[in-house]
This record gives sequence, C-alpha cells and structure tokens, in this order.
Amino acid sequence: MTNKSDHLILVLDADTYMLDAVVEILEFEGWQAVGVADSQTALAETHRLRPALIVYNLTTPGVDTLSFLEALRADPETRTLPFVVLMDGNHLSYRHRLELNTDAYLRAPFTAEELVEVIKTQLGRFHSSN
Repeated sequence: MTNKSDHLILVLDADTYMLDAVVEILEFEGWQAVGVADSQTALAETHRLRPALIVYNLTTPGVDTLSFLEALRADPETRTLPFVVLMDGNHLSYRHRLELNTDAYLRAPFTAEELVEVIKTQLGRFHSSN
C-alpha cells in the first residue's frame, strides 16, 4: 500500500467554508488536497493533476451533476477515477440516478471521521483493482 501523501484528492465545492474545511481535514490526515469551486476548473485540474479521487459536493450551484460525472466517465483517462459525493437530505432523490456514475455518498451532516473512512475505503477499492 502506498502512503497517503502519494494520493492527491481533488475537492469540488462552491461553498468556500466547506471547501476549506474538507481540504483541511484531508491534509491533516496526510493526503495532498486541492480545492476548486467550479466544475470547469475541476475538469481542467483533473486532467492536469490526475488525482487519485474526487470529493464532490452535489449542491455546488451552477453544476449539472450528471453532466460533470458523465464527462469524466466518458474519458478513458478518468473513467475509473473514484468519486465521493457529498449530499444533503434535499438531494437524496438523485441517488438512484447517480449510482451509475459515482462510487460513494456521504450525507450531511457528516463527521471528519466519516469522511476519512469513506475516502480510505474508496482509495483502497480503487487501488486494489488497478
């Protein structure tokens, strides 16, 4: 198994408070983390940085969740990239549509420990199959 510092995690969230909090949690846990506030930047940074995982807030304004995830799933270079989607109770109805495009969900409110655990699980699953 590789070190946590070998895994860069991209975080997409338009809420700067939440974005900063998630990045801080990930860095505290020893991962490299880069935060972005919009899907255009996230797409560009995904190709530039090649993150090991993307944490994505479903409630990011102005972002069509399905289009964003489908664009990455359609690209051979990012097709298998694992996603952790953060969502609140108002967006749970999207869950059945997203299951084809994402790997894990975390419903707000969540703890730092829950976030870390779901990321560890997804990175472990992804890297054991590659």
